[in-house]
Amino acid sequence: MKVLSKILWAIDVEKDQTSSIEKIKRVNNEFGSEIILMHVLPNDLKKSAFKSKVEKSVRSELQKIKEQLSVNNEFSIHIRVEIGSTVESILRVSREENVNVIFLNKGKKESLGKNAVQVFRRSRKPVTILSEVESGGKNHIVCPVDFSRTSESTLRSAIIHARKNDAKLSVISVYEPVNVTSPRMMRLGLDENKENRYHLRNFEKEFKTFLKDFEFAGLEVTTKILIGVPDQKIIKYCESANILYVGCSGKNRLERMFKGSISEKVIKQVACNIISVKTEEVFKLRIPAGLVDIDKHYKRGMELIKLGYLREAVSQFKAGLQVNNFHLPSMLALSNVFRKLGDKEQSRYYRELFQVIKDKMLTRKIEAEIRRSYRTAL
Repeated sequence: MKVLSKILWAIDVEKDQTSSIEKIKRVNNEFGSEIILMHVLPNDLKKSAFKSKVEKSVRSELQKIKEQLSVNNEFSIHIRVEIGSTVESILRVSREENVNVIFLNKGKKESLGKNAVQVFRRSRKPVTILSEVESGGKNHIVCPVDFSRTSESTLRSAIIHARKNDAKLSVISVYEPVNVTSPRMMRLGLDENKENRYHLRNFEKEFKTFLKDFEFAGLEVTTKILIGVPDQKIIKYCESANILYVGCSGKNRLERMFKGSISEKVIKQVACNIISVKTEEVFKLRIPAGLVDIDKHYKRGMELIKLGYLREAVSQFKAGLQVNNFHLPSMLALSNVFRKLGDKEQSRYYRELFQVIKDKMLTRKIEAEIRRSYRTAL
């Protein structure tokens, strides 16, 4: 099942992209996507006599990357060479192409360049920072939350990613203790430890309430509250991760943390890949049309359940029953999906239909066996 439609990969052709190519290949194989390979040339080149020669050289480098990505690739790969401001060009093309996510690179030792930081801050599209460092956790996704709407979108994307990859998912939140330094407060007898215990209890309740709206069935999930300075705690926790999901809108405490200098500090210090989510979610379901194979409808429906797309799964199972209205696995699956959706009436209907058809098929099988035995006896 394909859940990505389009990736924009902004490439610096002067750097070795071998590690990133392998990661993009994995993303494409797992999620399916159309890829746009993009490089931005400086504004000064517009009036240069070398413009055509430089552009041709860049296209040649991008073509080599395209050929490495094209092996067994069912989606198209395009090349775009732009001239102008790097940041503005990336943001403009991401809007024009309506991409799902922008991919940027970070080297083994370097922090993000200024242009990449600006794209990270300004883009309303999700942004993925590809690290060349292989972190300790090969299949571990970490998603910090602060109970905001942006955190909801971020966690939904992280759940889909974890389901698709059969990855371990850690949902964490960081409580930063109150530090009483005001002489007035101290004179009034404010107990810092008592105050922190009170706030931490409320924080724990808020965390539990936030998590109730998400479906984690079938996933290996850890939910945990860390206590301390948020950026330090998250950096430390990500030592065992290969992907960090970050919700960024600049409104709440965790979101503010991932703006400006602290944001750059986190990006620089975590070894894992980073995916930022703002107003748009990372994944969009892509279901090819025109399928008339009952087994493929059923298989697709089961994969949609795994990814958490329950209503879309219903459509696939019903489409399968239009091909073969005696397909028992589809009836049973529909009963289970409607139960998860809270529709008891539909769940009971398909469960009873499953039982009726199963009994009829069993009766016919027994009758056929009796007739066959009778003819043999004669």
